[in-house]
Amino acid sequence: MRGAAVFFDGETSARQAIGIEVGPEHLRLRGVADALIADWPWSKVEVISDDAGMLRLRHADGPELARLEVADEELSSAIRQAADFSSRRVRDSRSARRIALWSGAAIISLAFTGLFGIPLAAGIIVPALPLSVDEALGRSVDGNIRRLLEEGEGGDCGAGPEGAAGRQALDKLVARLEGSANLPFPLKVAVVRNNMVNAFATSGGYVYLMQGFIDEAETPEEVAGVLAHEIGHIAARDGTRRVIETTGTSFLFGTVFGDLTGGGALAVGAQVLAESAHSRETERQADAFALNLMTSTSVSPAGLADFFRREARSSSDERFAILSSHPVSSERLEAIERAATAGENQPILTEDEWAALKEICGDD
Repeated sequence: MRGAAVFFDGETSARQAIGIEVGPEHLRLRGVADALIADWPWSKVEVISDDAGMLRLRHADGPELARLEVADEELSSAIRQAADFSSRRVRDSRSARRIALWSGAAIISLAFTGLFGIPLAAGIIVPALPLSVDEALGRSVDGNIRRLLEEGEGGDCGAGPEGAAGRQALDKLVARLEGSANLPFPLKVAVVRNNMVNAFATSGGYVYLMQGFIDEAETPEEVAGVLAHEIGHIAARDGTRRVIETTGTSFLFGTVFGDLTGGGALAVGAQVLAESAHSRETERQADAFALNLMTSTSVSPAGLADFFRREARSSSDERFAILSSHPVSSERLEAIERAATAGENQPILTEDEWAALKEICGDD
């Protein structure tokens, strides 16, 4: 039996009108020109909800927020009969609780927003959100962020043989910090061919170091200090918090229910993360995290202070976007400098490794 349904892939909030085919062993999802999108064995099909004229299904191994919605009652009946959901009630009830929890979180977020205002509400909501939200947002941002960078400059540095040694040096630097950071996500650090002096983190563990930043850095400890600061934003889930603060509850509702007026929730979130700056308080907290992380890994925090102090003197240079996205105050510099005087430190890279990292983008 065949019919129409709506599919949400769990990574974007786009609604996909598709066709489905109910077979004896599988539920097949078909797109344009009857092309096969997915083939779900009945043993992997779970019920999210089945009421009010709508049957919602998911694949047990699929993305947390992916789902299939079937409104046609005759088609829904055929699915129930083929899948025999009655023998898998425990698994189904977990799925129902999961979607109920999400729906409840969206409703509660409205109450928090009305009572406390969006910034405080975001601080309450974000810790309760599954990490899969950050991961989906990070993937969406990863696609959008590259389109917002200058066109024609190429992709990531270190992807080819000529940048392999630089990539190995960067991986060593990242591993030293990540090993003590206790992050909820694995780090995904890229050096991007762009002459802006900037570095930023989004959601889900993504960090972008601009080629201009690598060129401008004078020591590996400067790179480590700025990276540790960005790791602080990831640990605090600041990217997702910033999206909710900027968009209100529209991002949360769009992610949960798959619809957001004026565009996809994840696309809107990507735009917010690409174009807005952190607050001074958020920056101060990321500094504190970075200083603790560098101290625990025996990396000198002086690099972070040296870099920000030098860049502050270059504030008239339009390439130094890091100063607008990471506002530096005298209080922040003083706190970093105080921390830099304590403890014994070990080089994070050898001289040869640092030279390789400086050349990660080749001769550009």
